[in-house]
Amino acid sequence: QAVGEAGISSLCVTYGKYLLPKVAIRSRAYSSNLRTPCVLSSLLDHCENPELFEIVCHVVEELLLAIDVGSQEWLILILRAMLSFGIAVGKWFPDVKPEEVEYDEDDLDKKAPKPDFVISINNVLMRTKHLLFSSHIPVRLLVLKILDVCLKDLQHFPDDYLPMIHQNWLAVLDCLQEKNLNVRVDAFKVTILKNPNLFLFVIMCALFTLF
Repeated sequence: QAVGEAGISSLCVTYGKYLLPKVAIRSRAYSSNLRTPCVLSSLLDHCENPELFEIVCHVVEELLLAIDVGSQEWLILILRAMLSFGIAVGKWFPDVKPEEVEYDEDDLDKKAPKPDFVISINNVLMRTKHLLFSSHIPVRLLVLKILDVCLKDLQHFPDDYLPMIHQNWLAVLDCLQEKNLNVRVDAFKVTILKNPNLFLFVIMCALFTLF
């Protein structure tokens, strides 16, 4: 089975180099290419090699530009692709941590450059966070999953992880108060079970707004 999975991943890399640029171009004309996010999702779900990361990021950026246009069906497909991207990043860069920066008295704020995957994950979260307030339940559930996965991708980068918690606490609190049980349960899982820092921040901010 492992040999078979390795073979599939190798095929994804081989053909993905030719396929993904076409997917990126066709994503711009979404009305006649509604299945392009599905192609990206399928490839990411089977690719264990980060060799395609740069090309994949190009497709992701094209899809993010189209996230607020088109039908609910189109949006759901894009969000599934973003979820697959977040999961793939976790597989491709599981142990990457910020580089240490030597002390420089002339530049006390000097920081190491961010890895490209951190920038891409930040972009995904920034472009999807408003959808946590969506009235469409399947959309909210998918975005909660994206938030969960992407926060995990950023866990070793506090300069990105903590601000993203700050930017999402109000939306997560709203999800915790949602009438739909599935939304409440998924929001509960994201905060308490998998991102306790987010849970504590939500509670503190909620108490602050009350008093």
